Amino acid sequence: MDGIERRRAAAVLAALGLWACGGSEPAPRGSTGATRPNVLVLTLDTTRADRLGCYGYAPARTPHLDGLAARGVRFENAYAPVPLTLPTHATLWTGLQPPEHGIHDNGRSALSADVPHAAEILSHAGWRTGAFVSAAVLDSAFGLARGFEVYDDRMSGVDEEGDEGPPQRRGDATTDAALAWLASVSQPFLLWIHYYDPHSTYDPPEPWRSASPDPYDGEIAFMDAQVGRVLAALESRGLLADTLVVAVADHGESLGEHGETTHGLFVYDATMRVPLIVAGPGVQPRVATTSAEVADLAATILQFAGVSGETGGSSLAPVLFGGELPPRVVYGESEYGWLAFGWSPLRTIVSDGWRYVHSSEPELYDRRRDPGEVADLVAREPERAAMLDRELAALRRTYAPRGTSAARIDEDLAARLSSLGYAQSVITPGELPGDLPSPRAMRGVHEDFARGVGFSQHQRHDRAIPLLERAAAAWPRGAQIHLQLGMSLHQAGRNEEARVALSRALGLDPTLEMAQYFLGLVAASEGQQATAIRHFERALELRPSGYLPLVGKARALVNLGREAEAAAAMAEVVARKPRHVQYALTLSRAYRNLGRATEAIAVLKSARAARPDDHALALYLAWELATNPSDAARDGRSAVQIAEAAVAARGRSNPDDLDTLAAAYAEAGRFDDALAAIDEALRATDADPTLAAEWAARRELYAARKPFRDG
Repeated sequence: MDGIERRRAAAVLAALGLWACGGSEPAPRGSTGATRPNVLVLTLDTTRADRLGCYGYAPARTPHLDGLAARGVRFENAYAPVPLTLPTHATLWTGLQPPEHGIHDNGRSALSADVPHAAEILSHAGWRTGAFVSAAVLDSAFGLARGFEVYDDRMSGVDEEGDEGPPQRRGDATTDAALAWLASVSQPFLLWIHYYDPHSTYDPPEPWRSASPDPYDGEIAFMDAQVGRVLAALESRGLLADTLVVAVADHGESLGEHGETTHGLFVYDATMRVPLIVAGPGVQPRVATTSAEVADLAATILQFAGVSGETGGSSLAPVLFGGELPPRVVYGESEYGWLAFGWSPLRTIVSDGWRYVHSSEPELYDRRRDPGEVADLVAREPERAAMLDRELAALRRTYAPRGTSAARIDEDLAARLSSLGYAQSVITPGELPGDLPSPRAMRGVHEDFARGVGFSQHQRHDRAIPLLERAAAAWPRGAQIHLQLGMSLHQAGRNEEARVALSRALGLDPTLEMAQYFLGLVAASEGQQATAIRHFERALELRPSGYLPLVGKARALVNLGREAEAAAAMAEVVARKPRHVQYALTLSRAYRNLGRATEAIAVLKSARAARPDDHALALYLAWELATNPSDAARDGRSAVQIAEAAVAARGRSNPDDLDTLAAAYAEAGRFDDALAAIDEALRATDADPTLAAEWAARRELYAARKPFRDG
């Protein structure tokens, strides 16, 4: 360590209260850069420790994470609390274990507003804060955005219909957004970047796909390249030396171990042991064998920054500067099997080289002799198992629940979560029945379910249905399984079977609004519109904020000839989905058909205000302003302004756009401009004879100094 590094280390150690007395309480913030370090947190979704080069994996192509480990502390034995994204990140930012912060799975609960959050603490202390996440599972609806000035969970924004975009975004897009923020922010800052790329399905971009025989390794290599971009940006600005960098996975991936393809169900090392690398000013490079937990990171970050805060966990700061922590018991859990399927929850501890798993079928592994956790010793070591069970129970008694709030999840977010492969929770936590099967006994059912959902999402219902039928037969108490089976059967056109499966799902869980919704779709497709409306209304009773049942109800009302009621239902849809262009167009046409022209125009204007970048929508509005039969609805001047701007943005290659522009000019009395535009349209296309005849007829009107009226 050179003189500069020694001085920087001394300043940091003094700020941490570790130089003289070895304590763990943070000292007051000073005025030097070293006492107000920048903080970069990189969370690596679904990344196994044993797939990084710095953890000994020879085929790895992870030079940037390896380089970070070479100049920092690599924790050999670091653990996630849950093999799922949301609860682990809740633990990271609060220092609390899941029984304390109350988030046990994805897509159900939100972090309570009164739970201390490290980002909020740093923000109040003067840090600029930004977060950039890569999957809907970390949507701001789940409460982690608190304390971040910028919480970018936009993925790819919205699609052309105004629906939320894909449920995830690639690491390069997330990095682009993060670096744009970093370029404009002052110091000190806290930047959190979440990378989702190693999550299934594994599909790395080139050249990482070709360079890695295993696509999972390719995703990790691609992610590492994005980490390299961030570190390079900090280095180029002279910020890296004064930045605490924390790189940690939220969980691993089973990759077929223990009969699990991905993660979430089991609590073995494959998904619970995670890479953890910490580097920064004064940190002494080493490999630390002390046990570390994701729960330790909030306290570590705050202590390193010299900021007091009431987070949980034990600070790892002593380890970063050459010290050790005493041996301790590490806690973990998975309630996914219980909450999604009604199977036994799993609670686990790692203690003195042993892993014990509490469930309806307890497990015990000697991790020193059996690092793969293959040989279950619970029958051979009943006394040890009983002792560890008592130790686990005592540990859980120390956790004081802080409470959560229900997350506000609409159908879009629920669908995005489902598309990521997560079954939605259907069971309310409470006292456990005594006859629950263990997830280990049900792993075949889970694999069939997961594969079936995957095939269904890709419209491969011929492959999905047999798998879901087998899962339902093996576990008939699984409401989610019957629901997914019913949805796939309906989409395959097998409505009678779909009705049976969906009814079974409701019999097991009457709160499943999606079962009611799909029963409505089944009835509507069979012409039973009144029955369909009843199911859609029941779905709305279960989720009053929903909009898909309203869409279904509106369509059924149209089929019954009740257009005014259908328009009222669509108006509610548009109020809930103001950026959804197709719904706005549907409502506008409904109003037009009812003779409510000014309301039709108002809907289009509101949609354009919500989607100012949608030039096709603008041209549709211009057409209505120019050609609507109602005198009260038309506005030629506005039509020209809107059409000219849209054509300028899109170019003049689309003859339909030019036709709209011509109609706008005609309504504004600019007939020479209208003739020029319609002639340009006629020259620009090889239109079919019918379309050409329509345009030619409009040209005759313009030549006669008459505007066109549509209808």
